Amino acid sequence: MKKIIQSVIVLILIASACTEDKGTYDYSPLNEVIISDIMSEYTALSEAPFSITPSIEQKLLDDESVLEYVWYAYEPKAQMLRADTLAFSKELDLDSLKLDPNNYVLVFKATDTSTGIYYDSRSTLDVKGFPDGLQVLSNKEGYAQVSILRGEADGLSDFEAYKVKNNNDAVGTNPVSIVGINEYGRTGKPYRVAIYCNDNQLGAYVKGSNFEKTINVVDAFVRLTPPTSVSGKIGQHTSEFGFPRTTGIHANNQLYTTFQPGGYFGEECSFVYSFEDVSSNFKAPFKFLGYILFNPTTTGFCEIDDWGSRISQYPPEQPGPDDPEPAFDRSNTGLSAIYGKKVSDYAMGVFEDAATNQKFILGLLNKEAAFKKEMTGEDLDNATTFEFLNSKQVLLYAYANKIFTYDVVANKVLYSYELEEEAIINHMEVSADDKRLYIGVNDGSNDAESGSVYIMNIDLDGEVLDVVEAYENKFGKVVDFLENY
Repeated sequence: MKKIIQSVIVLILIASACTEDKGTYDYSPLNEVIISDIMSEYTALSEAPFSITPSIEQKLLDDESVLEYVWYAYEPKAQMLRADTLAFSKELDLDSLKLDPNNYVLVFKATDTSTGIYYDSRSTLDVKGFPDGLQVLSNKEGYAQVSILRGEADGLSDFEAYKVKNNNDAVGTNPVSIVGINEYGRTGKPYRVAIYCNDNQLGAYVKGSNFEKTINVVDAFVRLTPPTSVSGKIGQHTSEFGFPRTTGIHANNQLYTTFQPGGYFGEECSFVYSFEDVSSNFKAPFKFLGYILFNPTTTGFCEIDDWGSRISQYPPEQPGPDDPEPAFDRSNTGLSAIYGKKVSDYAMGVFEDAATNQKFILGLLNKEAAFKKEMTGEDLDNATTFEFLNSKQVLLYAYANKIFTYDVVANKVLYSYELEEEAIINHMEVSADDKRLYIGVNDGSNDAESGSVYIMNIDLDGEVLDVVEAYENKFGKVVDFLENY
């Protein structure tokens, strides 16, 4: 017991000695590094130039030679387990940003080599793909001009996108339409983009990821003789069974169908079937059965099957004793199709009586004739552009510089919107969510850059409200849009 007490006393004395030792130490001040002129958020394009010039301030030194720099980026979910090094320099000045489209944390780190202490600045970096945005196809002095609008505030819009990626060459002449194409059995952003032109090459396919050309459209006709020209909106749909196809229509009411790239069918589209007497003006996807189309010879509706391999003409409806008479003869309407698309659960279109120039709206529900309405409205006889909302029975039509909102249920014009007096509306489309209206406008001068694009807000009932973005005098005559957000 005595030994234990002695040991405890010794430990207490040792602890007391350590506590009471107040030795004198000299501390050297650190060379603190302050980083500035780096924003908290950046937006950039994959494979496009990207640069940042930071400012460096040191508390003790003026010489930056003691500092080493590095720029790197990582995905937030990766938590720095995998990072991409971008540069070992103070300024980030890249000819091509080699990051896939995604959201990143961008880090700039300056290390003081004399002490080993580092200082960093972190930003969020939203990298967009080169084709991301609103793709605009216009006719610039006869040549196809493909532009990508990504928001003027970001400074990322490209008004010669195809040329930038393809050695400054034009895609073709007399542009018709631009279409996104999914890879076989997949959805999401387009695997290919088709730019159709009315020339001997019929346009070109480009990669959906970077807009680089793959082949001319005419070279995709490996099993069929290609048409001599194309016309009308050339569209795409994806079936319930995952077999997406495009349909192409040339000037003589001939319809072509293709298998999409990828999988068993190869890397490019392959045109496999063709059909006569199909209007280029009316086309409405119908669930997994394909498209409801219109035959301009019989003036009746027809349907293309899921594989794009057969067209069936609709016979006259045979109502039972208790069924109401159909709204119109779906096998022979006696009208010509001006425009049509899928609107909610309906296949709906604008039609005209050639003898009287009277316009009608026809709707089919589950392939049956649902309604026929005779239209009346200001400047309707002169209207040149039509567009239905996707989810509501609302029609927008335009003449000169005016846009009219036509309520199909009420069968009357509810609103009108007027652009500047000299504006001529060439083309318009609503966004997939019905919240935006894309308008292509020309000033009538036929100059190389006489075309403008306005992105406008739409109210819930289809009223055109105001301009969100304006791209003025940057295009030729606008002929088509493709959303790729």
